[in-house]
Amino acid sequence: MKLFMISGRIKDIRTRISATQRSFLNMHISSSDGASYEISISYEHVFDNRPLEVGDSVMAKGQIISHESEDASGEVHLSYEFIADHITRY
Repeated sequence: MKLFMISGRIKDIRTRISATQRSFLNMHISSSDGASYEISISYEHVFDNRPLEVGDSVMAKGQIISHESEDASGEVHLSYEFIADHITRY
């Protein structure tokens, strides 16, 4: 298990329900260095006050559960799947 911490701005928010009927918030986050990440967090860990919105600046901490590399047009692209333990809006 590899831990991570990234910060960036939310580009997209979706919800999904797992096979165990738990709700997750899926977010695409772009960081200041231009990288793009997809992060999932269980609704049990989401803020009680104001929901997250596109454009919010956030910092996410959690674990990498899988990654894969793809070779498209001669370039290698890494794709990571994260499960966030904590997301902080700033």
